[in-house]
Amino acid sequence: MILIIAEKGDVPSLRLIHLLTKNKIKHYFLCIDEEDPLIHINIETNDSF
Repeated sequence: MILIIAEKGDVPSLRLIHLLTKNKIKHYFLCIDEEDPLIHINIETNDSF
């Protein structure tokens, strides 16, 4: 599983996501909003907010 965290409109990340999807590689994508950049990720419980 791959976790991608990127800002909105990040073209290289969008290209990577396209390649991962095309090759059926599991991934999560989190888009960081400039107005609210706080992210919490708990891998053990699979929670994020």
